[in-house]
Amino acid sequence: MPETPATARQWALIRSWLADLREIPALDLVWLEGSLADGRAGPYSDIDIRFAIADESFEQLWQRPLLGASRSADPWLQKGPSRLLAGLGDYLLLEASFVRALTANGLLVEAGAIPTSLAAGKELYEWEILFSRLPPDAPGFLVTSNQTPQDAWPDREPLTKAFVWERAKFLFLMMLHTPAVFHGGELHSLQMSLDMARSDLLKLMWKRIGLPYGKRAKHMSVIFPASWLSSLNGTYPENPAKISNFVSPLLRTYRLQGEHSQDLSAKAGGGFPHQRFDMHFAWLNRELSEMLERHGGLLQCQPGSAPA
Repeated sequence: MPETPATARQWALIRSWLADLREIPALDLVWLEGSLADGRAGPYSDIDIRFAIADESFEQLWQRPLLGASRSADPWLQKGPSRLLAGLGDYLLLEASFVRALTANGLLVEAGAIPTSLAAGKELYEWEILFSRLPPDAPGFLVTSNQTPQDAWPDREPLTKAFVWERAKFLFLMMLHTPAVFHGGELHSLQMSLDMARSDLLKLMWKRIGLPYGKRAKHMSVIFPASWLSSLNGTYPENPAKISNFVSPLLRTYRLQGEHSQDLSAKAGGGFPHQRFDMHFAWLNRELSEMLERHGGLLQCQPGSAPA
């Protein structure tokens, strides 16, 4: 097993869990995938575990419990396929379309299962077999060919003009409301505005790269060009307790939203009125610049908000 000192917690749980899993006669095969399988894992890595269950028991042990959890009126009380997960001890089921479970000691377990008949010749990136009742030459996993993240996790929501226009409307509204928030001296509203704008910027970046939003979020340096990530550095204020420090980050964020939207619009065949964006962005720039000049570069908070 590719255990390292950094992954002692994960492997301690896996060894304890396996003792329970071996008591399930219908469980034919247990294996790991992901970073724990090839030694890349760190102390906070997920446990990506997979089960091959005898075909005649697959519905009872896996499908039916997951379906019941997904339909429950009290989903936070559901345990999903509890016979398979009992070895985790106390856990919270966070996802019921597959198993995503949070253990009491803060480990995240993501589990999947297939009928045993589908295991032979399955293509995987990497694996570590933990337990098997299959013949010595089974299951005969194959190493999958190298794939880009877009091949492995394609964004299945089509890029359309309607999508681009929805994001454009949000951007125009954000820009329109920004001067009023500065004028009112609402520090926390500005913080929220920047949070919302940056969140939308990230959605545009994920859409442009061709992945579902949030996929591989722990490895953004792998999926995004370095220039995109570098551009994000200017979207944070140096001192988030000072109102005037939000002018540049907001303008930079809106400009980046415009750039990514224009690229998506070109791919979708329209949806982003870039000339209108240029016009309103220039207006916003002038409004905020004049506001800073009038106040000597120091915009003040309203009474009751945090000091500038």
